[in-house]
Amino acid sequence: MIDYLSCSIADYFCANKIIYDSEKKIYIYGLRLIMSTLVSILAIIGISILINEKLITAIFLSVFITIRRYSGGYHASTYFRCILTFILLYLAIISIILFTNHDYIIIISCVTAITAIFIFLKYSPVDNENKKLTTHQKIKNKKISLYLLFALYAFSIPFIGVNIRLFYTVAITLFMVSMLILIQVKGGRKI
Repeated sequence: MIDYLSCSIADYFCANKIIYDSEKKIYIYGLRLIMSTLVSILAIIGISILINEKLITAIFLSVFITIRRYSGGYHASTYFRCILTFILLYLAIISIILFTNHDYIIIISCVTAITAIFIFLKYSPVDNENKKLTTHQKIKNKKISLYLLFALYAFSIPFIGVNIRLFYTVAITLFMVSMLILIQVKGGRKI
């Protein structure tokens, strides 16, 4: 469906002289990315409304989207699988957050933070077959991803005294992003 809509829109742009035929493939690719991202985000927002976890979802999306852009990590082989993987990742994170006993949140957060920091320091950023990074881009993205990692942890610390689940959301989301990095580095097969 995403492929069909992207091609139809690009054809419309070409027919109406909005873009040149030589640019069509680039626009199709960009439209596919935009549509798959919108579908994923809208699906997650829909789920968050159903389970009444809008704030945790907003934090998850903000953290995930912000850092993933610079850290890289595992990518699914199709847009449908990407959307499905993103939704399943969200459901896993929200389940962990909602069902972890409050007595263990700090301990789990510390373990996941140490693990994520190690993985980010050692492997971030990772590129993929669709987005190869130059050496300059890797250096720049590493600095940005590490800055964001530490800034997001620092940002979340005050939540401990206000609502520990908000702190935990940041910690678990960053941990999951680090797992996506590790899967890509260790040769994760595309599903």
